[in-house]
Amino acid sequence: MALEGQPVLTIGDMDRFCFRGGMVNLVADGGRLRFEINFDRAVSAGLELDSQLLDLATIVVEKRSRR
Repeated sequence: MALEGQPVLTIGDMDRFCFRGGMVNLVADGGRLRFEINFDRAVSAGLELDSQLLDLATIVVEKRSRR
């Protein structure tokens, strides 16, 4: 990914965006807009996320592949 390691916040609205390397995914849920955050990806890019933002989000955890 060209942006890996750069302090750039990526936001999308497609299925499994956070599992595909994105940081914030907007999700429609019963007429409401919610969001998921891939916390590990954001932190690894050098971003700091406010705890109040994290309280509102669904945190997505990527399964790490075993080597």
